[in-house]
Amino acid sequence: MKESKVLIVIPARLESKRLSQKLLRKIDGESIIKITCKKLESLTAISEEIIVATDSDLIEEEISDLNFIKCYQSQIGHKNGTERCGEVAAIYSDCDIVVNVQADEVEVNPMLIENMIRLMKSDEQIDIATICGPLEITDIGTSSVVKAVVDHNCFAIDFIREVDNMDHTHLYHHIGVYAYKSAILLDIIKLPQSKKELQRSLEQLRWLEYGYKIKIVHTPNTTMSINTLEDLERYVANEAKYDPK
Repeated sequence: MKESKVLIVIPARLESKRLSQKLLRKIDGESIIKITCKKLESLTAISEEIIVATDSDLIEEEISDLNFIKCYQSQIGHKNGTERCGEVAAIYSDCDIVVNVQADEVEVNPMLIENMIRLMKSDEQIDIATICGPLEITDIGTSSVVKAVVDHNCFAIDFIREVDNMDHTHLYHHIGVYAYKSAILLDIIKLPQSKKELQRSLEQLRWLEYGYKIKIVHTPNTTMSINTLEDLERYVANEAKYDPK
C-alpha cells in the first residue's frame, strides 16, 4: 500500500471584512501571515509542499524570504479559503490529503496537524477532519469564535457563532485547520452554498448539509486566531503579559 502524499495550503486573501489587510498587521514587528507560516516549518518533513495561496503581490513579497514556503498566485473571486485550496489541489493532483491552515491561526500547533494527518491516513472512512479545543467562558459570547457542536463519536453536528442559552456540554472552540481527502475537497468546492452557510458565514455548514461527515481531533489547549481588531489587541496584550523580559 503506497504512502499517502500530503499537501499543506495556507489560503491568504489580502482583504478581510472584519479587519482590513489583517494578514499584514504586525505583532512585535512580524506580520500575522509570517507568524503562521513559521509555525509550520517543521511540517516540511511530512508534506510534499507548503504553499501560500494568495491573491496579493503584497503577501507574496511579505513571505518571500521564507525558503520552505512556496507562493501561488490564486484566482481572484474565490468565496472562501477552501476554494483557494481546491485550486491548488487540482494542480497537485498526485497528493491524497490536503491540509488547509487558515492564515490567521497564529498559535497553530504543528503537532496537532501531524495527529490529524495520521488519523486521516489510518482511517480511510474519514473524508474531512478538523481540530477543536475547550471553550473558554470568555469565548461563549464572542461571535468571532466559532463553536463546534460535537457528538459522542467525535463528529461535528453543527457549527455556530451565537450560543444563547443552549447546553454547553458538547460545545468546543473550533480551530481553523482542516484536512480533506483531495477528491472530497474537489467535490465540496463545487457544491452550491447552503442556507445555513449564508446565514452564519460558515462554509463548513455546507459540507454538513450535503451529508459529509467532519471528524474532530481534540486538543486540551485552545489556540487563538486573529479575526477582529479586538482579537489582535487581546493577543498582543497576552503576549506582553507572558514576555519573559
